[in-house]
Amino acid sequence: MYYDKVVLMKKIIKNELVLLFLIILVFILLRSVYFTEHLNFSADQAEHSTDVLKYYREHKIPLIGNPVNSIVYQGHFLYQGPGYYYMLFPFLLVTNFDPISSSYLFMLFCALMVIPLYYGMKLLIDRRAALIIVIIYSFLPYYLNYTRFHWNPNYLLSLLPLLILIMGLYNKYKSQKLFFLISIFLGFLFQFHYQFILIILGIAVYYFFIKKVSPFLLIHFFSGLAIGVLPLLLFELRHDFYNIQTLILLITHRDQVSSAGSITTPHYYLSLSFMLLVAVLAIIRNKLPKGRTFFYASSVLAVLLFAWAAILNFQKPATAFWSYAPNWRYTETEKVYQIIHSKNLKDYNVADLTYYNTYASTIKYLLKRDNVAINYEDYYDNKYLFVKKASNTELYDTLSYEVATFKPAKLLQTWKINDDYNLYLLERL
Repeated sequence: MYYDKVVLMKKIIKNELVLLFLIILVFILLRSVYFTEHLNFSADQAEHSTDVLKYYREHKIPLIGNPVNSIVYQGHFLYQGPGYYYMLFPFLLVTNFDPISSSYLFMLFCALMVIPLYYGMKLLIDRRAALIIVIIYSFLPYYLNYTRFHWNPNYLLSLLPLLILIMGLYNKYKSQKLFFLISIFLGFLFQFHYQFILIILGIAVYYFFIKKVSPFLLIHFFSGLAIGVLPLLLFELRHDFYNIQTLILLITHRDQVSSAGSITTPHYYLSLSFMLLVAVLAIIRNKLPKGRTFFYASSVLAVLLFAWAAILNFQKPATAFWSYAPNWRYTETEKVYQIIHSKNLKDYNVADLTYYNTYASTIKYLLKRDNVAINYEDYYDNKYLFVKKASNTELYDTLSYEVATFKPAKLLQTWKINDDYNLYLLERL
């Protein structure tokens, strides 16, 4: 019986399409269990979605993206490209700008990227390396966490399989057109996060110093990069080279530069770690086990990573992934929104005192999506104020001007959202 099972598994592994189908199914399963409870749709996701919604309704095509870079000097940021917005838009559009459905659709997109990743790695290195990286991409909790919610580093990771596929095709056909396409795609991916410059440099070293392709291809390389970042170039030309001037300021005043990020922030290493893994597999390709040994080794790797991911994900989380507020998930956000929307008030605003983003971006995104017409920026003249706050603290025990200046006022109503948080409705007197 055991022998028959082993033979069956070997046949499945030899049948690539069946194997990829099974991996994709498990990929989706791991992320679907308690998907909404795990979902991170907080300030960043709401602000980016609000921008995309605004551009869509105004029929505009953005030339820059927000998030801006986390490094800042006296209010000067490096703006990133709009590539993330271009990718985010179709996911929002086909789901009527719903956070849960659009995030789930993005997760399915990430699942389908297993196919180009496998065949790209197979062409670039070999079949063994392809299977290993597909297993790691699909089951490693680190990549699992970042392939089920909207964010520019996540989208960058999700598009790397297409880059690897193009590189694999170039490795097979040595076509200048494919090399040009690689360069264009590198430029496009650079729009998502400036960390990608390290990968661009690594790939340039790989082709021009290791593979020693023709120096003539430098023309293809730089012209392709320029096409890939064309929106940013147009923005620079229209705004007196703002990003270049800002970069000079950041360099010349580096001692005074502040950053919202940290070297230990996990998402900084998403794409870097992934491409490093590709490089390592290329280096050790001749040392990878073969035949039956590889079959057992890859099976053990898949089982171990699946078990690790299942332990972390097959239990209902009390807090959404990377939530700044403990015991808070998107389901609570939706509950707050439904309460506010059901009151049918006109002259009000919303403040969130459980998060550094007191502006309540997530709630306001949902209101804007549903065309609720209020003055979203005014906290001085609004008659009513909804306040989300921890239930074990005093309502006015805050330095947030949105609430601290809302006086004199009376408390009209209180809603218990969960064991730790309440929603309050205040009326200005």
